[in-house]
Amino acid sequence: MPKFFYTENNHRQYRPPDNFWRKFLKYRKKKQAETALQTSSKLNNPYQSKRKDAPLPNRRRFNLAILVILLLGWMALIIYLPFFQIKTVLYNGLDTIKLDEIQDVVNSYLNSRHWLPTNNFFIARSKTLTKKINLAFSIETVNIQKIFPDTIEVNITEKISSVVYDSGTNYFLIDEKGLVIKQLNIPKINDPMVVISSSSTTSTPAETDKISSSTLTHLPNFKEIKKTYGHYPIVYNQLGGNEEVGQTILKPEIILLILNISKEFEQRGIGEIQYFTVGNPSAGLTAKINKTPFEIFLSIYGDLENQINNIRIILQSHQPTEYIDVRYGERVFWK
Repeated sequence: MPKFFYTENNHRQYRPPDNFWRKFLKYRKKKQAETALQTSSKLNNPYQSKRKDAPLPNRRRFNLAILVILLLGWMALIIYLPFFQIKTVLYNGLDTIKLDEIQDVVNSYLNSRHWLPTNNFFIARSKTLTKKINLAFSIETVNIQKIFPDTIEVNITEKISSVVYDSGTNYFLIDEKGLVIKQLNIPKINDPMVVISSSSTTSTPAETDKISSSTLTHLPNFKEIKKTYGHYPIVYNQLGGNEEVGQTILKPEIILLILNISKEFEQRGIGEIQYFTVGNPSAGLTAKINKTPFEIFLSIYGDLENQINNIRIILQSHQPTEYIDVRYGERVFWK
């Protein structure tokens, strides 16, 4: 029998260093031994039967039934009590959407008949109301917040639909993709046309005759549109007439150009545009400046920056009375 008890730590300094795998195997064997030792130390009595749960006494069952009845009564009181019925709905962010139109959608949901009242503060679902508003209107986002105990706040960010389209017979609201969102109820001026008279003189060796003629043209209702829809650009399509909601009537690049021209003209002091006239895309756009006698002819596919610079040069050095034409690059015409 050895005189001394040797442990695993004896003479460690004289042992060769272990690599990673030997250390891992030693650690694993040690853990397995500890687990086996703990398992063998637990003793179970095979003759001891498992105790079955005793049934609840009648008094405990009665108390449980009373508790359930109280909970149901409390829930019914919260659901049907008039104090928690929604009485006020606040709307924020309305621009082109009419207040009475969105009120009809919200009220139709709150007043819908179910076995649970949907106008209750706790029953009304914000997600369901949001879906109904999204289906009824073309909007960017809807955020509905409940204000305890009887108020709902509807915050709306309308979809970017900043162009009023004039077909000559009706007005529509179209988005940046040229898609018709809705028809607008805007009264027409001088419906259907206004008469503009013009005269020309012809001369012959014998006599000089003055010939008068009249032409019919349409003018968008700029004042009413600006009053109702703010600074949305107005586009009059000379070739329009069969537009419908959901139809794409202008190319997105034309809409983008119109938005950029309206913004740049005001920022650079050229003037506020009353309306644009578009027909054949190859002929470009015609912009009518507010409180000025002339029109500006622009190219749809030309460089906008060069066209604006040419317009500013002409306005600084000349006073046109009829038109400025910047559709042909560096060749600028005015009268």
